[in-house]
Amino acid sequence: MKNKKKLKKNILDLSESKPNLGLGVNIKKLDRNDNIIDTEIKPRIPNKKKIKSVRGSDSDRVNFTEDIASIWTNKNKGNSFKRKPSRKNITIVLTIIFLILILGASILGWMFFDNKEFSETGVLVEISGDEEIVSGQGYKYVIKYQNRESVKIKNLELRVNYPDGFHFITSNPYASTLSLGVWNLEDLKPGETGKIEIESQVIGEVDQELDLEAVLSYEPANFSSNFEAVADKKIKVVEKLMEFFLEAPDKIGNNNRVTYNVRYKNITKGPLDNFRIKMDYPDNFTILESEGDAKFLLNDTWSINKIKSEEEGILKIIGFFDLEKVSSSSIGAILEIKSLAIEIPLVGEENPNWRTYSTVIKDIGLSNVTASLKISINNDHQDLAIDWANELEYEIYYKNNTDEILEDVSIKVFMESEYLDWDTLEDDFTGFLDQAEFSILWDKRTIPSLDKLEPKQEGKIYFSIKVKEFSEEYIDKDNHVVNSRVELRNSNLKEDEKFIDSNILINKINGLIDFTTYARYYSESGEEIGSGPLPPIVGETTSYQIIWKVKPILNNLKDIYIRTILPPAVEWGEGVVLEGQDLVFNNDTKEIVWHVDSLEKNKETVAKFNVLLTADQTQVDKVATLNNMITLKAEDDYSKGKIIITNSYLTTDLSEDEKATGKSKVTDLDDLDSLE
Repeated sequence: MKNKKKLKKNILDLSESKPNLGLGVNIKKLDRNDNIIDTEIKPRIPNKKKIKSVRGSDSDRVNFTEDIASIWTNKNKGNSFKRKPSRKNITIVLTIIFLILILGASILGWMFFDNKEFSETGVLVEISGDEEIVSGQGYKYVIKYQNRESVKIKNLELRVNYPDGFHFITSNPYASTLSLGVWNLEDLKPGETGKIEIESQVIGEVDQELDLEAVLSYEPANFSSNFEAVADKKIKVVEKLMEFFLEAPDKIGNNNRVTYNVRYKNITKGPLDNFRIKMDYPDNFTILESEGDAKFLLNDTWSINKIKSEEEGILKIIGFFDLEKVSSSSIGAILEIKSLAIEIPLVGEENPNWRTYSTVIKDIGLSNVTASLKISINNDHQDLAIDWANELEYEIYYKNNTDEILEDVSIKVFMESEYLDWDTLEDDFTGFLDQAEFSILWDKRTIPSLDKLEPKQEGKIYFSIKVKEFSEEYIDKDNHVVNSRVELRNSNLKEDEKFIDSNILINKINGLIDFTTYARYYSESGEEIGSGPLPPIVGETTSYQIIWKVKPILNNLKDIYIRTILPPAVEWGEGVVLEGQDLVFNNDTKEIVWHVDSLEKNKETVAKFNVLLTADQTQVDKVATLNNMITLKAEDDYSKGKIIITNSYLTTDLSEDEKATGKSKVTDLDDLDSLE
């Protein structure tokens, strides 16, 4: 009995550990405290299995199979059996479950993502828009992109390559970079789409094809590599808005004066007012004048006014080449169209953004001529403005360019102008003067070497003549100019040549300017417009009014600048000019500048300002200077010449102010009594 009690105690101790399911314990349900309830115990007892005693090694070996079975089947009524798992075991179980869940999620992720196929062809890009266009008009192009892959795509960048002639205006959404051709886009899930709308102005020649290309780079969500999808759009120019031509000679000879005819025509069904013309001159070409339907803007730019459907226009540009530099040259006429982009123009400019629409280039070569023949005036073979009463010094250069002798050569100069004083003609070669024809002729009678001009032989003829003094009878005449050219004749010339021409010189005469400057203390009506003591007194300040008057005679003036500098004892007071003019005083340099943009002939403009004289002892009994030399510089709008006039300095000797007569010299206070 004693041994059996010990055995029972040991078996009960075993119940505190986890039941051995191998022994047949089946747990059907646990309560909230993890206690076993409604437990059915069905022991599995091996037929021949023996269990060792829990006693020491010296104990007897006994078969307790029946006792164990009795315990597990609750045959011992005095004992009850309930099991509660330990916290340690619960933690282990929860950890195992958590790891199983993570493993399951990884497997599912692999099944749903990594296991999805990426075909590399499921990302699509296309460009829609007009394929045939009219050059210069605006067009919209839409770039659509779509993800047909089974995975998301990321890091999307759309890059649009614009061909020449395709001008970006705006886009929706706006481009990501200043190049206006790159967009950074949102990620696209499977099945999602997007689009970019681009407003453009397309310019090209008829039948020209432009290739617009869109490249979409992206990265699939399950890849670390970049892929690209590409689309392109063929755009063909089928019509233009304007026709554009340039007429020019292919070659020039001694006569280097050239006229270019630029022609244009509106070939649309409506009016146009968005074009202008620019000229690209070679370095050795000088423009003289232009005329025609286009409006002059700058030396190389003309605006085309509103032009109706099927209407034509012409621009004539007249100029000359420098024969010393020209061998062959190219000149270009460029038709520009106003950009459709909305931009803020600069001051004085309608639209700063113009596009090249059409370009025509003409090559001009130098003809092979029998004889070189060139005329120059005052050492210049280009057109220059001249002044009334100027002396014109002529030089005529000639040379036999052939390998043959030129016989019986004659050279005649024509000076077509009524403003030359023929009485002042000086000609050491004593040519034959034909005053009615405005010409002088030299031949073998006056220059013996002209009888036979040897190959490569050259020579020069000099003479001079003056321009007439200006007379009021010339005021109502328009063209105050001297035109000069030379002809060479000889017996070797072919019948169709007759004579060889030289270059032509057109020397326009500058207009006159009535420029008067004076100082006053009293106005013409006798009122004081100055202040302070008169005559001026040492140490005290006297104010004078300075008057400058400008009146152009014959021609309009542009960019008129009149300057002077105040002496040390004189300070600036205040001044007044007409609206739109500038009268500026520089404190550092003591310079006064009066600027007038333009002035029509026979129109007078005036500037008035006060200066303050504070005389010192060094000026006692002297006439004080109020301002230094006065210089006028202006451009004659007709002759394009620069006019420079210098007037003398003004002093306290007020020659225009009769009331101030005798009060010009600086006086000391001690000498005032002597004036009474």
